[in-house]
Amino acid sequence: MEAEKRTTNDEPNIVAGFKVAAILNKKITGACIKYSMYDGTERLSFFPISHLKSLHKRLEYFSAMHYYGSDMQRVADDPAFAASLADDHAVHTMERMKPVFSDSEFSQAQNKFCVGTLAVADGNKTCIIHLTSTAGERRTDILPEFTAMNLFGFLCAVINPHNLLLSETLGSA
Repeated sequence: MEAEKRTTNDEPNIVAGFKVAAILNKKITGACIKYSMYDGTERLSFFPISHLKSLHKRLEYFSAMHYYGSDMQRVADDPAFAASLADDHAVHTMERMKPVFSDSEFSQAQNKFCVGTLAVADGNKTCIIHLTSTAGERRTDILPEFTAMNLFGFLCAVINPHNLLLSETLGSA
């Protein structure tokens, strides 16, 4: 029996790009993450703040374990390296296949797939995110290494500019 060689394009649940929108009500209460998949479909999730913190923490660990020697580091050290990567590599699909949020999706996100449980596994070159919605629907999102590190960087740079994501509110003012 011969094994079939598969690429990321063969897998319907591989993330090609993402967009994140924070939900603010005096403080961050959660975030919507919309993925575009290699197969052309899209996935929308709402992460309440507790699960957003958990995702951030797990992506931080994944990024720390995989950064050195990764394509992310090589592109950071030599931007011309990106040109040598395949057209379907995450370095290219991150921008080309970035989804767009519509106004209605912001309001629908909490009802469509509100994350109830989250588990993250290290797939070596992928970050595997197992989710269960509050309604009991299950799914697995697989982020290529480059995409997972970009999502972590986005959460750090955009959503958490003043340590909003990681800090706990203590006391009163």
